[in-house]
Amino acid sequence: MKNKIPKFHKGLTLVELSITLVIVSIIILGLASVMADAPRGFNQLYNKVNSEVQSEADIAKIMFESTVRKASEGSYSYDTANGNWLEVSYYSDVSSGVLDRYARFYVSGNSLILEQGDISPRLETGQTTISENVSGCEFKCSAGSAKMSLSLDDGTYQVKVSIAAVMHNP
Repeated sequence: MKNKIPKFHKGLTLVELSITLVIVSIIILGLASVMADAPRGFNQLYNKVNSEVQSEADIAKIMFESTVRKASEGSYSYDTANGNWLEVSYYSDVSSGVLDRYARFYVSGNSLILEQGDISPRLETGQTTISENVSGCEFKCSAGSAKMSLSLDDGTYQVKVSIAAVMHNP
């Protein structure tokens, strides 16, 4: 009996194997480059989130909101021409019914400052520097609410925040 040799062998040729190896190599190189770049991207994001300007922006937000929320909705003034400062009045004791305290936000140089004091007689009782890296700040008020648009820049990172709060006391 004669052995029959099939005309076509089933299996991989060297060309098919080479093409498969090239495709797999490209995929592995792509994944390796993504994985190698991941720690650097994480470190950049971590440093930005924990930077000094981000911390200052968070503090400015908390102080602005808490101060404006305790203010009287009808007793505020601000620089309508340039938006360089905002002043609100509030009660030192809500049961007194007399607006006797003020809080004034303004920028001096590259610092955002909160000045507080008594209204009558006008007497400053304290000043707090909120942020040191201010590159721009604008205040606006309307219908019992106040907004602060703040830009901070320390030369490495830039942060821009808009903070709005409603004055809650009548």
